[in-house]
Amino acid sequence: MKVSVRTFGCKVNRFESEQLIASIRDVVTMSDESDAELFVVNGCSVTATADSQIRNIIRRLSKRGRVIVTGCYARNRGTTHVEGENITYLDFMDDVAEWFGVPFRYAVSFSTSRPFIKIQDGCPQFCSYCIIPHLRGGVVKSVPLDQIEQISNQFAKQKVAELVLTGIHIGTYGRDLQGELSLADAVNAVYKHIPAVRMGSLESAEISDRVYEQLASGVLLPHLHIPMQSGSDAVLKRMNRPDTAPQFRDAILKAVESVDRPGLGCDVIVGFPGETDSEFQQSFDMVSSLPFSYGHVFPFSARQGTPAFQMEKETPVPHAVKKERAKILRELFEQKRADFIRSLDGLETTMVLETETSDGFVGTTERYQSVQFQGQGASGKRIPVTLSFDGNQLIAR
Repeated sequence: MKVSVRTFGCKVNRFESEQLIASIRDVVTMSDESDAELFVVNGCSVTATADSQIRNIIRRLSKRGRVIVTGCYARNRGTTHVEGENITYLDFMDDVAEWFGVPFRYAVSFSTSRPFIKIQDGCPQFCSYCIIPHLRGGVVKSVPLDQIEQISNQFAKQKVAELVLTGIHIGTYGRDLQGELSLADAVNAVYKHIPAVRMGSLESAEISDRVYEQLASGVLLPHLHIPMQSGSDAVLKRMNRPDTAPQFRDAILKAVESVDRPGLGCDVIVGFPGETDSEFQQSFDMVSSLPFSYGHVFPFSARQGTPAFQMEKETPVPHAVKKERAKILRELFEQKRADFIRSLDGLETTMVLETETSDGFVGTTERYQSVQFQGQGASGKRIPVTLSFDGNQLIAR
């Protein structure tokens, strides 16, 4: 049987799809979509747009063969599912593996030069707008350190140049394990085997002094992604976020103090129910005042089953206003990105070569920039480079 695995959404979904591929490799023959007879769709349900995308994919693939749907989309009972005789919904990846008659393994399998390693699942925060804790569970489930070390060692044997730690809420790592373990311990477990560790999204309130020390010492690559969501404390309170605007600012400034010119990214939601012009301005001012290298802007999308779904009914922000605010912030982040890459002119650093081109490779630098490398090399290798800004983009040589 020829199977194609289609993955949507976050890094956790991508890692779990790779685990499934490793689990069923001895049972089925993997192939690209054009040759497949059976399709596994690992679906995302973080927004209504994601739901719509998954439904369209399922409809299209179900005309060509059997479709097994899993992931957050399958678990979301509050969204509309596509039904059909050849469509099967299974809540979790281990259910899919069981359908194939094999155990689901925490194993090495990757299709990228910078693979992910899932270190925990579950989110106890329950932000008022977020459906994911309802779909993934509100209980923290950390992967034991010995398993993290084991899989990191397997990656090392395959000459992986970089590992990215991911999870649903990685700042909570270790809370459910004995020995007062924390995220910094997971970082060290990976670093023993792969001396290039990158962090997934991490809440500002959960960045410990040990993590900043790892950033300063080079145990962590000089890049952090810290969700902001809003620069207004009033909005953050309505969102039930784990931090305040001053805490977020302090986290960014500590990162800047820890390492030279770190790559810093964040997420911002605009048009959250009741967001006033003044509250949006606070978000704009926060982004303006900090040295971000990139940012993601999301117009608020209400998810049924969350408290914000009712908030949206009571104090909605007009769609046109959401759209305009998103445009304003995206333009600001684009300027921030341009300023940051100019600041890297002449920097000596390293990068992972990923995609071969006609005159070299496209790869990712330590600070999380995608750049063109002009020279010889091999995909998956980390090499020393000097960055130069040619007036439009960064070039690595």
